[in-house]
Parts: sequence; structure tokens; C-alpha cells
Amino acid sequence: MDTSKNKTTDEKVHGNAPNADSAEIENNLVFLNGVLGKATEVILHFDIQTNILIGISTAISAFAVTNIKNNGVVFSMLAIFSIISVVFGLYAVHPPKFLRKKGQRESLLYNKKISDFKNSTEYANELKKIIDDKDSLIDEYSNEIYNIYKYHYRPKRSLFKISRNFLIIGILFSILAAMI
Repeated sequence: MDTSKNKTTDEKVHGNAPNADSAEIENNLVFLNGVLGKATEVILHFDIQTNILIGISTAISAFAVTNIKNNGVVFSMLAIFSIISVVFGLYAVHPPKFLRKKGQRESLLYNKKISDFKNSTEYANELKKIIDDKDSLIDEYSNEIYNIYKYHYRPKRSLFKISRNFLIIGILFSILAAMI
């Protein structure tokens, strides 16, 4: 019977029986993983919303472009605003570098930081330095969580709102133009 499922992180990594410090570190890790997981889920949910908006905007722009001959002003306005919405939506999925990169320190959990190491052994050595140090571990996690919200979520949210607003304004202007 495999008892490795019941072992603590300290026992798996170091082969040591857990002590009060390792139990506290493990509890902190569970908490921080939960917060980091929530941040990732928020970003993924936002990407789904943005992709839906891009799909709707693309469909509306295709519809508007094919009907420009019927009512040029109304459908031209709708096409222009929905195409602008698509462009901002695409930027919301992957914001431009100037919105994401502000000179922030990257954590050891960030994929580009990981790929900067020469090999996995060098990365493992850096992880070993922080794994048993509660303060260093919390610093790395908090840095990653902060960077996700500040430099990924915030630009995505701003660009999504711009995209959504262009689509709504385009629809409203088109309705007003059709009524005139």
C-alpha cells in the first residue's frame, strides 16, 4: 500500500517527520496555493468573457458589413464600432507589453523567470533556498499573486471594458441612426 499520499510535504521532500515549522509552512502553502489558484481562475474566467465578446463583435461586424448596401450609415457605423470592439478584445486576451511590463520583480513561479534558468537543477536549487524559509516562500507567492492581479488582470479588465463599451455604443448609435 502506497502511503506517500498521507505524507506531508516535508516528509516527501526531505524524508523528515513533520515538525511545527514544517506544518506551518505546509498550511501556508495550502493557503497561498488557494489564493494563487483563485487569481488564475479569475484571469481564465475573464478570458472566457473576452472570447465571447470577440465572437459576438465579430458576428455583428460580419452582419453589418454584408448589409451596408441596405442602409449604409446604420450598418457602416455598426461595422466600424464592432470591428474596433474586436481589436480591443483581442488586445484584452493578450495585452500589449507596455501594459504588462512595468519593471516589476518576477517571482520564481513566473514561467518566463523559470525559463531564464540554465537548467532544471539550477531552478530546483533556487526553490530549495526558499522552500523551508516561511518568509521567502510568502514573499515569492505574494509577489506572483500581486503581479497577476496588477499586471495581468487589470490591463485585461480595462481593455475588455473598452471593447464592451465600443460594441454597446456602436449598437446604440446604429439604433439611433436607424430611427432618424
